[in-house]
Amino acid sequence: MRQGIDQKLLVGTSIICIFYAQYCNGLKINSLSIDFDPLPFTAGYIVNVTDNYLDVEIQPPHRTDINRQVQGLIRYDRKEMRPAFGSKTYHFYQVQPTNINTSLVSTSILRIPLTSRTELTIGDAIVTIYYIFIPSILVTDSTDLIIQSINIHSYWRIALVTNRVKRVIISDYYVILYDGRWLSANSDCIHFIRTSEYISLSNSKCQRQSDDGLNVLTPYIIVAKAINTTTVINQAFN
Repeated sequence: MRQGIDQKLLVGTSIICIFYAQYCNGLKINSLSIDFDPLPFTAGYIVNVTDNYLDVEIQPPHRTDINRQVQGLIRYDRKEMRPAFGSKTYHFYQVQPTNINTSLVSTSILRIPLTSRTELTIGDAIVTIYYIFIPSILVTDSTDLIIQSINIHSYWRIALVTNRVKRVIISDYYVILYDGRWLSANSDCIHFIRTSEYISLSNSKCQRQSDDGLNVLTPYIIVAKAINTTTVINQAFN
């Protein structure tokens, strides 16, 4: 019990959710950093292209991770240090058999299996995403949640997810590039689902994740007119 309660850096060594909380009242998560080792992605330059695989020269600090299942490829803009945008935007996702994984061609060349040919070409900078499933922090069916002074350096999917949570306060929350990596995250930075009453978000930053910075997926009903204490007319549903 209480093992690790004084630690400020939590490092996951497998595909796990660092915090999962349900049916909490007044939960506060604060003053810590989250990272993973090995990372949930790697990155480099394409040196060979076929219909069945890509060979990628991996760039430090990323690693030539073997026996990993690849679920996504993102074209990268090295000048801007972010996923490519505008006409260069390209995200490729796939579902592979579990026995078809990355392999080593030479010391720094990693072979990426493909389910189909991509639009990527030799010389493209890419980020290879291994897995898109587990969030870093997941809170459900709770009230009065406080997230404060959190740094997330990497994660497997969405950094923070709330579902059916009432009253959320988030401050000094950072998902940013760390230690020369090309990506901070495999998916969204913050994802609110059916989060109600209020959300307070301040002094926070989402940087270089592969998908949205903030998603608010919450239905709202606009009350057009109150007939009496038990009856209202709804104007619209969003």
